[in-house]
Amino acid sequence: MPEIPPTPPQPDRSREALEAVEAEMEREDRELVFPLLDRLLEVAEALGAGRPIDPEYLASGFKVWHEYIAELHQQRLGWLGAIVEAAPSVYGSGRRRAGRLRAAWERWIHRSKTVAPAAGPSLGAAYADILGTQTRMAQRIAALEDLVVHYRRREFYTDQMLASLVRSGAFSDRAWAKYEEGFVLRTLDEHLPEDAARWLLDRLVASAASLDRWRAAVRAFLDRPIVDRPAGAGAAAQAGAPSTA
Repeated sequence: MPEIPPTPPQPDRSREALEAVEAEMEREDRELVFPLLDRLLEVAEALGAGRPIDPEYLASGFKVWHEYIAELHQQRLGWLGAIVEAAPSVYGSGRRRAGRLRAAWERWIHRSKTVAPAAGPSLGAAYADILGTQTRMAQRIAALEDLVVHYRRREFYTDQMLASLVRSGAFSDRAWAKYEEGFVLRTLDEHLPEDAARWLLDRLVASAASLDRWRAAVRAFLDRPIVDRPAGAGAAAQAGAPSTA
C-alpha cells in the first residue's frame, strides 16, 4: 500500500502578515522616503552655503514632505498600532491594552522636542516612541512652511534657519523610518490572531492604490533639479512690506 505523503504545513498567517508589513515599509523607504530625505538634505546644504533656492521649489518639496507625514506615516501608525493591540505577549486584556496605549499617547503627545529613537523595553514602549514622532513631525513641517513665507521676502537669516531645520528633520525622519522597520522585525515571532493578520494583509492590498498620488508627487519632485531663485524674485514683496521702523 503506497505511503500517504504528509500534509504540508499551513502557512503561518501571522508571520506572513508581519513580513509583508515590514517588506512594504522597507520598499517605500528605499524607493521614496529616503530619496526624498536625501534631496531635502541637499537643499539644506545648498541653503546653508548661501545658495539662493527658489521659494516655489522649497514649497513643493515641503508639501511632499507634509503629505508623507499626513498620509504614509499616519498609515504606518495604523499598521503598527494594530500589531501592538493584537500581539498576545504585549499586554493582558483588551481593556488594559487600550488603557495603556491611551496613557502612552497622552504622555508622548506633549513632547515636542525631536529626539533620536532609543530601544524600548517592550513593544508598547517602542510604539509610544513612534506615536510621539507624528506630533513632532507635524510641528516641524508647520514651522518650515511658515519660514518659507519669510524666505520669500528675503528676510534676514531665514535661509540659515531653513537649512538647520531641514537638516535636523531629514536626519530625524530617516532614523525613525529605520526604527519603524526594526519595530516590525521585532514582532515576527508574535502570534497574531487570524483576524488581525488578515486585517493587516487586507490593509496592505488597499494601500497599494491609496498613496499613488503621493508616490507620483515624490517622483515628480525628485525628477527636478534644485532650482535657484530667479533674479529679483521677492524684491517686490520686500519693497512693498510695511516698515518696521
